[in-house]
Amino acid sequence: MLNIDPIPADKNMLPDVVQDALAPDAPGEQRLLLARAVIPLGPAELVSTLTYLLDDKSEKVSTAATTTLNELPWGVLSSGIREVKDPGVLDSLARLMLDREDVINQILGSESVSTRTVTFVASRGKGVLLERIAANQVMLSREPQIIEALYYNPETRMGTISTVLEFAVRSEIDLSHIPGYKEIVDSIFGGEAEKRAKKEKEAEDEAPQPPLGAPPTEEKKDFASAMADAAGTVLDAGDADGFLDDEAFSMVLQAAAWEEGPEDEEEEEEDKTALWARVHKMNVVQKVRLALLGNDFIRSLLIRDSRRIVFMAVLRSPKTSEKEVIAYAKDKALDDEIIRTISRNRDWTKLYAVRQALIQNPKTSPSVAMNFLKTMHPRDLRNLSHNHDIPGYVMKAAKRLVAQREQGVRS
Repeated sequence: MLNIDPIPADKNMLPDVVQDALAPDAPGEQRLLLARAVIPLGPAELVSTLTYLLDDKSEKVSTAATTTLNELPWGVLSSGIREVKDPGVLDSLARLMLDREDVINQILGSESVSTRTVTFVASRGKGVLLERIAANQVMLSREPQIIEALYYNPETRMGTISTVLEFAVRSEIDLSHIPGYKEIVDSIFGGEAEKRAKKEKEAEDEAPQPPLGAPPTEEKKDFASAMADAAGTVLDAGDADGFLDDEAFSMVLQAAAWEEGPEDEEEEEEDKTALWARVHKMNVVQKVRLALLGNDFIRSLLIRDSRRIVFMAVLRSPKTSEKEVIAYAKDKALDDEIIRTISRNRDWTKLYAVRQALIQNPKTSPSVAMNFLKTMHPRDLRNLSHNHDIPGYVMKAAKRLVAQREQGVRS
């Protein structure tokens, strides 16, 4: 999930009586009275004041404000949200009451809501809230990070993801910074995404508008058809080979959220076997998203996928750790391109263990292996010079380097 910084509430937008009570020299009892809603205020003023007090230095005051907000009658809370003008108040409320669909719906409908707040809800929300956000194309155009937030949220349905990706492609929104995004689009459109999207957009602009309720044109169907081709089946279909429906995919995402298995080894092995079976059924778009959101066990499965788009998504996942990269660099069974990608990544090859692993992998380019060989410690270099499990040219080069270094020491 994305980390979205909160928006602080503006103290200057609070009524004078509240600001007086918040003054440094004001008695703490006044803030506690405000937090308990003892001092009469209008709905918007009350909601703003309580929200501001959520971060009060006194735990007693902040706890009282939280309790009061949660216990406010819906009529008062709803009116307050509707009348509030401070985006920081709405942002704080969204974070406090994210599990209350009625409150979040009211916040999303406010004219004062910030796109940062919408992005936060998109990254943490559930159910119909995500559908509402995804349907607001004006908001998506104004803040493309909302699309990214939806993509990384395990609660977002794959059908919703396909819809927002379609909108992003057609609107020429640059989401290339999302790991795996370019590969998904290229796999769907055969590497011609930008040209195709532009051509379709021009055709739509020139074409007469169909009557209300008319079936979609072939141009409108194009993206969905392409997604289906990439998936190997229709995106809204039920369980079938090469496909998991939204509910099943969501279950896999939730299961893949654990970073440590159950204490019982037998139970852990059963869970992993069940996960493997479900991953095997996924289409390419689902696998790419899972590579970015899943845990290390899921990535260990997907790194072996035959589709380039899938194993490259694993390498580009922000969750992929240095420990995993070292394991991939050692693995002689992985695709050649995985080894090439690791060997070209300067951040990864700064790690001694990665260079050491790549030297011993026969799929590493000889020139790269020779360069890395020169950086090995004397003890590791001597071990390599006697290791018959590595490429012969590496072993011979290691022997030469050992001899040269010993000769240099003697002279």
